Amino acid sequence: MNASLDRLITHMAMINERLDKVAQTQLEQGAAILQNSRTVAQLDERVSGEVNELRRRQNESSEMLSELQKRMTVFTSTVRDADVPSTCSTPTVDSCEVRVTGIPASVSTPDITTAECILKALQLERLNPHVISVRPWTAGRADPSNTSSATITAGVRTDACRGRAIVVRLASAIARETFLTAAPSLRTMKASSIFALHEDTANQLNLSPLLPPAQYRLLQKCWAIRKEKRILNPLIRDMRIYMRRSRDSQHQLISSEADLIQFYTSLSPATASNSSVDHLLLKTTTTMS
Repeated sequence: MNASLDRLITHMAMINERLDKVAQTQLEQGAAILQNSRTVAQLDERVSGEVNELRRRQNESSEMLSELQKRMTVFTSTVRDADVPSTCSTPTVDSCEVRVTGIPASVSTPDITTAECILKALQLERLNPHVISVRPWTAGRADPSNTSSATITAGVRTDACRGRAIVVRLASAIARETFLTAAPSLRTMKASSIFALHEDTANQLNLSPLLPPAQYRLLQKCWAIRKEKRILNPLIRDMRIYMRRSRDSQHQLISSEADLIQFYTSLSPATASNSSVDHLLLKTTTTMS
C-alpha cells in the first residue's frame, strides 16, 4: 500500500514538474511575442518616418521646380521682341558648375566630402546625390577656345578670389541654382566652422557660376557699363545675363552685344550714340585682352 502511494506521489511530482516547464515555456514565449511586437512597432514607426521624409523631399523638389519655372516665366516676360538683331548669341552649353572660393589652405585635397561639408552648413544635404565631381580651380587654362576647360567665374573680381578655390559640378541646372540661391547664407559663416577646423580663420566662402568664355566676355562688358552708369549689378540666372537700370525696372536679357548696346542706349537716349557704345565695348575688350 505504501509502495503504491509512493509511486503515485512520484508520478504527481513528475506531472507538476512538466506543468512548471510548460508554464515557463509559455512565459518565455509570451515575453518573446511582446518583444517582437515592440520591434515590429519600432520598424513600422521607422518606415513611416522614412516614407514621410521621402514625401517631404518630393514636395520640396516639386516646390523648387515650380519656383524655378515661375522665375523663368518672369525673366522670359522681360525679353525683347525677337526682331531685334542678334550678332553674337551666347552658347547654350551648361556644365552646371559652381566655383567656390575662400577654401582654407588647411582643408585636405578637395573632393566630394568638401562639397558635402558646404551643403551641410547650408542645410542642403538633399543635394549630396547631385554632386558629380569636385576639382581644384585652375585659372588661365591654356585653350581658351575650349568651353569646358576655359570656363570663368562670373561677376567675381580678382581680389575676391583669395584662398583656395574648387569647382563643384552638379547633375542639373536646378541643383546648381538651388546651390547658388543659398550663397548669401555663407556671409554669416566662417570657413573654419564649416569645415570644423581648430584654427580661427576669417575666410568666408563665395559661390559663383562658371560661364563659357563668350558669355564671360559679354559679362565683363556688362560690368563696364554698370560701373560707368552706376546702376545695379548684372544678374546671372540659368547661365543667362540680365541687367536693369533700377530696382523698380524689369530685368532685360543680355544675350549679345546688340542687346547690350540697346540697353546702354536706353539708359541715356539723349546722349548715347552707337559710336560711344562701340568705344566703350572696344575699351573693355582691350582691357580684357
